[in-house]
Parts: sequence; structure tokens; C-alpha cells
Amino acid sequence: MLASIIICSYNSADTLDGALYSALTQDFPSDEFEVLLVDDGSTDETVELAASYEKKHGNLRYLRLPLNKGKPAAWERGFQTARGKYFTSLDSGDALHPRMLRECVAALELDVADLAYCDYHEVTLADNSHKHIRMDCFDPVGIIGRAAVLRMDIFSALPRPSVSISGWHDVYQRYIKASERQPIRVPQPLYFRCPQSPESDPGRGSVDSQKWMPASDSNGLLVVQGQSPAGKRILAV
Repeated sequence: MLASIIICSYNSADTLDGALYSALTQDFPSDEFEVLLVDDGSTDETVELAASYEKKHGNLRYLRLPLNKGKPAAWERGFQTARGKYFTSLDSGDALHPRMLRECVAALELDVADLAYCDYHEVTLADNSHKHIRMDCFDPVGIIGRAAVLRMDIFSALPRPSVSISGWHDVYQRYIKASERQPIRVPQPLYFRCPQSPESDPGRGSVDSQKWMPASDSNGLLVVQGQSPAGKRILAV
């Protein structure tokens, strides 16, 4: 299997709907990638939402932790369970462009780099605007795994923090040193990031996926609109 998309979620069923839809509708052979949803002991409708997607997508794997242990523990479970040669992480309040996996994995398959990263759209929910953020230089602190695809074998060999979210900053910096090859940039905005809200946990935006309706793409990328299996809302990425 070529790629794993890891999503860690805790009581975020409303935003998770859009994230799952964008991950599972990638323009990539379904037998060559998996979406690994790690549920960190949610008490909302996450179980039912995951079940609705599992009925239609055989490459979704749902792992439920019995107790809420925090995002680092959920991430670690995802990394230990993932089967892909490459992986990327997706926040439960964000979304992927349909070509994200295809473009980034293709760059890595050239075997000139061990990390491929892309530009992203910063979404402002108040007016539904989408700002193209150019990543001319790789920023391991700003990305923290999002909008980037990495090699699992290199990442798995690195020590990772068990408690602190902030400790993950060093992990990606150590990954670059271990790789000894410069990251490769895919100059297209293939990730949609929501701004953080005060009530959201670190690294997760608060988003109503009904508002994820970008009208156009400044770079001419295809904008795809569809309805999720849950039948609750429309997502466009």
C-alpha cells in the first residue's frame, strides 16, 4: 500500500464529516491508500458517522480508543497501525483537495526527496474566503505534518512525544535531519486549513462543513462538490 491518511478526532463529528469525505474521495486508486480514523474516546456521533462511511468505502479503517488520552496518544496509535509506505495527517476540521495524494506521492516516487509538501488554502469562515498560502520554504513548525506527505519508515524510527503537543515540532525537524535530503515542494494549494478557535484544541480548527463552499480556485485547480454518505451536509474542496 502506498499511502495512509491519518485523522485523529475527539468529539468532532460535525467537522469530521467534511474531513472524511475529502480524504476518501481522493483521485488515487482506492486499493493503494487507506484512511485511518483514530477516535480518541469520543462521546458524540463519531461512531455512527464512521459506520456510514465504512459502508461505502472499504479503505476506511476505524480505530476507537476506549478512553480519551489526548491527541499525541491518538497520533501514536495511528502511526503504529498505518500500513502505507507514505503518510499524511489531516485535522478533523480541515480538508484535502482531491489531488493532494496523487501530486505529493508522485513527487516522492521520483526518489529525490523523503518529504513532499504543498501550498494550502487558509479558510476564513466569517466571509468564506480562501487565501492561497505559498510555501516557498518548508516550515516544519507551521505544517506539523499537515499539507505534507512523509515516508513512514523514516518517521517510525524517530522518538516521539507521548504527552506534549508542542513536542511534535521537534519530531518533524528531526525527520528532515534523518532524511538528509531536501523536501520537495508541490506548488499547488492542495490542503484547506481552518483558523483555530479559542475553544478548539491545538492543531484543530472549528468549522461548519456547510460553509466549505469555495466558489473558485485561483490556480485553476478543479473544484469538486459532493454530498457525504451521512447525508447531512455538502462539502466542496
